[in-house]
Amino acid sequence: MVFEEFEQFTETPPMPEKESNPGFKEKLEDFKGFFTDVLGGALTDIPEPRLEDVSIRDDIPGLEGQSVAVCGEPLDAVKTLDYIQGDSGLPAVSDCGVVSSMNVLTMCGIEGLDEGKMIRYAAENNRCRFGFGVPEEENGGTTVLDQRAIIESHGVDVKIFVPVGENPVEELAMRFEGGCAGIINLNAGYLWDDPASVQDGRCNHAVTMTGTVRDCESGELLGITVCDSGIGSPCTFVSTEKLEKCFVNAPGAAVFTTDPVRK
Repeated sequence: MVFEEFEQFTETPPMPEKESNPGFKEKLEDFKGFFTDVLGGALTDIPEPRLEDVSIRDDIPGLEGQSVAVCGEPLDAVKTLDYIQGDSGLPAVSDCGVVSSMNVLTMCGIEGLDEGKMIRYAAENNRCRFGFGVPEEENGGTTVLDQRAIIESHGVDVKIFVPVGENPVEELAMRFEGGCAGIINLNAGYLWDDPASVQDGRCNHAVTMTGTVRDCESGELLGITVCDSGIGSPCTFVSTEKLEKCFVNAPGAAVFTTDPVRK
């Protein structure tokens, strides 16, 4: 049904179909109680949805002219987040995870961060691939454990999740809508529709989640928005279908703040 904590797997039942088709806000308000009832409290760590963060807009890249319900301010990422990796002045071109970790901290209200400082910290603390014997194109690379350590070193608690069950993409959305900030680790080739970047098909890239996109009437999740430093895009729309391929099937992993600390 949802994606489980990395440290401990538990089996969860499938989500039953709902007879009604509530509007967007009603559906969001219903999510917490519905999932808690169905799973016996398995999702009690998901915060209440922050409806004040939702707006109706028609300017999401890839969905221009289509009115959708958006949680978050994904178009502001161009002003607030780092969307270009490998420009720190250090030989670390594959630092998407470091950049995404920095973006999560920025979204939590921590100021004064920059890519160079983050790379130095990660390298000095063995939290990224860097140095002698590492191919230049792999310098700066991180694991989800590295990303968790980098973020928690700045005083923000996070958890690692892996996608299992029938609808892990929905939990990505629910966590963000509840005020959490997070990194999604996925396959770049499937995300970019670039066969050369698929490599072995496994997780090989990290992006920062910046918003959810739902149908205005039904509340159906259409996709999410991400800040993708790998292609220099502050706002990329990723459909639920594409997330199934690049995140769920890879499989990927997500690093999300434990508490709703997103500003």
